[in-house]
Amino acid sequence: MQIFARAVAIFAILGCLTGETEASESKFYRGTHLCNGALTLDDWEFISREARFNVFFRRADGLSFQSLELTAQSMGDGLVLFDERGRPWLALRTQPDGERLHGRWLTYQGKPQSECEPFTVERTKSVKERMDDLFALLGAADPTVGTARAAAAEQQRLPPIALLPELDQQAYRQRYAEAAPAFWKRFYEAERKRLVEHPVETSEDRMRLVAQMRDGIGAEVTSQGSFDQDSAARQSALDRLRLVADRLADRNSPLQARPMDGLCERISGFNYIDTDRLELAVGLPVEYWDRGFTEGLLGRVQACKEARTVVHLLTQSYPEIEKRARSASWLREQRSACSPSPSPWRRSATRTGCI
Repeated sequence: MQIFARAVAIFAILGCLTGETEASESKFYRGTHLCNGALTLDDWEFISREARFNVFFRRADGLSFQSLELTAQSMGDGLVLFDERGRPWLALRTQPDGERLHGRWLTYQGKPQSECEPFTVERTKSVKERMDDLFALLGAADPTVGTARAAAAEQQRLPPIALLPELDQQAYRQRYAEAAPAFWKRFYEAERKRLVEHPVETSEDRMRLVAQMRDGIGAEVTSQGSFDQDSAARQSALDRLRLVADRLADRNSPLQARPMDGLCERISGFNYIDTDRLELAVGLPVEYWDRGFTEGLLGRVQACKEARTVVHLLTQSYPEIEKRARSASWLREQRSACSPSPSPWRRSATRTGCI
């Protein structure tokens, strides 16, 4: 009886006592909060009949959820969520329709935690519906950049499997483990094929090719929102970057590096810097760096907080960068000399040993 009375009060506060059917269903919320400057992702389940919240949260750059099972008690015009030992964790206020909950994390004494900012979670689909939507994206036979971007956004906000119905958890876990890597493999292959087949005859063709390549190799088009822990995404992005640079070089229309204004921000997006990651931040393969470009890069990174690391990397790696640039230049010369041509000299070059 006490639980029912408390639930009625909570329903009134949440504005969701709309009928027996809805009152018996779980409701799901998601959002984010900041504590000590760290972004944390929130996924909550509200079990109406028990006046209980299952609160799941993880750091945006993490993979594992922490969870709390909390009971709601109405206090004034809001709610306070307590654990089974009576420790207050969260204070909530709601909008009249119950679609949004405004919260504060609390100390043991029930005071707002000063290191945590006020936050909002919003009503969302059930975890099962969200996973089904993701599986629909991951099932695309010929995924485009748009499909990959949508799938990546959902993967980066992947909800906790523990909020699925218990009998679905193992099946969904296995299905996801198979569907996700297969999807990204198809996307990398399909996107590379599109870049290979894209026309390059006119300057407009080449501009569109570069735009398409850049659109598909951003960190936001990865399952984790970062290349750091995703070697397959990183290697595919580098391969597509090099492919487009080579195609443009064969047309005497060299690929340009990305604008240097955002270089420091792009470098800081990596937890670790090596030559591969620096190529992605710069937007130009090292095979197309010359001494002047590298010296300019050394000057630009001085303003970055990772300046010492990048300068050391470039200083140590430059002999290898020069070697790779010379090898790439020689290969381009060979391709140019052996390209189809009606001239007798071209035919002779082909006969005498083209690669």
